[in-house]
Amino acid sequence: MLRLLTLCVLICIGIEALNVENLLKSSNSELDNLNGVPEGTKKTLRLAKQVYLNLNKSHEHDFKQFFTFVHRHKREYADESTLKSRFSKFQLNLRHIDQLNKEDNLATYGVTKFSDLSSEEFIKQATGNILGDKSSHSSSDELTSVKGDYNYPKNFDWRTDRGFQPIVMDQGLCDSSHVFTVIAIAEGSYFRTYNVSVKFSEQQVLSCMENEGCSGNTIENSLKNILDEGVDYADDYPYTNWDSPTTQACIKDKAQYGVINIYRVLRDQPEEQIKQWLYWNSPIAVIIDAKLIQHYKKGIIGIKQPYDCSMVNHGAVIMGYGENEPGVPYWTLKNSYGTNWGEGGYFRIVRNQSTLQVNCQAAYAATSKGRN
Repeated sequence: MLRLLTLCVLICIGIEALNVENLLKSSNSELDNLNGVPEGTKKTLRLAKQVYLNLNKSHEHDFKQFFTFVHRHKREYADESTLKSRFSKFQLNLRHIDQLNKEDNLATYGVTKFSDLSSEEFIKQATGNILGDKSSHSSSDELTSVKGDYNYPKNFDWRTDRGFQPIVMDQGLCDSSHVFTVIAIAEGSYFRTYNVSVKFSEQQVLSCMENEGCSGNTIENSLKNILDEGVDYADDYPYTNWDSPTTQACIKDKAQYGVINIYRVLRDQPEEQIKQWLYWNSPIAVIIDAKLIQHYKKGIIGIKQPYDCSMVNHGAVIMGYGENEPGVPYWTLKNSYGTNWGEGGYFRIVRNQSTLQVNCQAAYAATSKGRN
């Protein structure tokens, strides 16, 4: 009975419970019997075994990590040349991860699902937000006024303090973070007005914008699209571009629900001002420099960089703020890389030092009753 239970655990857990070195030296039949692994990934693992047999011993430790990475993230490489190229990039990333962990004592960096991509490939394939030219707004209507002299709480989060629990999505290979950020703040503003959680359709905004959504866009254009055209529920218009860089054609006859009627997009704002907007209005869409989040695992990103808004490339959503036990102030941001990235799909950065260029551009929105 114990033997059967042990076998079941090994099969159910997968390669993490097995000896990678033994797998690399065993027959292909053991790879073929791995549970839950696509045939394309099994083919890649067989290629990896052949490469390993001729590998310089100085690279063996790194290659075992790479082998595990291929299995865990179901990678499929077309041929041996591609596999070797990806392993080379994986190795460079391992060295970069070591350096980041030395530089940043507040966060932990490690192997993620992006660890076989160069920094340039990561930015090109997994971001998608373009900085707008200037501050903009939808109308002369005022959003909820902020109170600079208000006694703001030390810690605040829309999830725990207001009950707004948005779904963490995965944008996949599509450069569409601009859509995920504005949908999140539309959902947040709707929740603030109606106290109801809804899931709106990223795919509809992505497909029905005038330009190619998977090539990136601005927060302003995405918000204006929702304001002018409305948006459907995600159940009726689900996201499909997570595995394709080609935008799905717009379906014109889908229902359109107006969900915001006011928005603000502002440049170069003090982080204290962003905190006040967050507290009184809705979650805040921001554009960041995403390079440091490629290898992020957990903790508070604290590496300082010169303030340079030309470096921003990715959208995220500020959901809360706080201080850790030593008193380091931080932002909590929602990302669009799925729940298997970061802290359940979220990440934290040091507040009040323009970490990741977080205050280059910020946007928030409001929903009036009767707008649904």
